[in-house]
Amino acid sequence: TKEDVFRTFHTWALRNYGDSGKTKTVTLKKYNRIVAILTGEEASTADNSKFRFWVKGKGFQMGEPGE
Repeated sequence: TKEDVFRTFHTWALRNYGDSGKTKTVTLKKYNRIVAILTGEEASTADNSKFRFWVKGKGFQMGEPGE
C-alpha cells in the first residue's frame, strides 16, 4: 500500500540523511548546532571539540556573503 511505501522510504531516508547519517546533508538540527557554535551559545567542551573542529574546517561563518 501507499502507507507501506512511505513508511519504508521514511525509515530509509532518516537512516541515510538524518542527524546520525554520514552524509553531507546539513539537517535543521545540525544547522542550529552550527549556529550555536558560531555565536558562542554552545560552550567549548571536550565533548563537542570534534564537532567544533568540523565546523571550523568547513569554513562556516555567520553574516552576509562577501562580508
